[in-house]
Amino acid sequence: MWNSLEIVKLVVGALTPLLVVGLGVFVTRAVRRLEDAQWANRKVVERRLELYDKMAPLLNDILCFFTAIGHFRDIDPPALLAKKRELDKHFFVNEYLMSEAFAQRYKQFIETCFRHYTGVGKDAEIRMEADYLRDERGAAGWVSAWDDYFADPAEVAEEGLVEKRYRVLMETFSEQVGVRPADADRART
Repeated sequence: MWNSLEIVKLVVGALTPLLVVGLGVFVTRAVRRLEDAQWANRKVVERRLELYDKMAPLLNDILCFFTAIGHFRDIDPPALLAKKRELDKHFFVNEYLMSEAFAQRYKQFIETCFRHYTGVGKDAEIRMEADYLRDERGAAGWVSAWDDYFADPAEVAEEGLVEKRYRVLMETFSEQVGVRPADADRART
């Protein structure tokens, strides 16, 4: 006759391999989900790096134009707006691959530099005073039609704000590609 101890030994002996198999399947699935998540994250970071390669030079061109440093003389107002359109295309096509913080900072930077919705079929206006560039480039280097590309002087970006917003945007961009750790305590505007 079987006593209860022998029955328990038999049941435990039969269930142990089933538990090991079940636990193995559970662990294997968890590892697979983790690997899939890591792969997806790697792909997103790769895409963000591609975007950085495309967007960073255009953002730098806008900064150079507004601060009159670097190669700003090589960028005329129509070329600046063409760069902005190209930049917007890269951003809006890929907006949902980036964080909300990046999207917000990108839009703040662009709004600081350009006045939008100026009329049906009209380009955005450049938020800086045309007089500075006109004086800097001289009469021979200025086309009078360029005056129409600039916003009203009351709409000009506050001094230093373009540089500040650029710096914050690029810091956020570097966080998006994993070059710089996110710093929630850093004051940003």
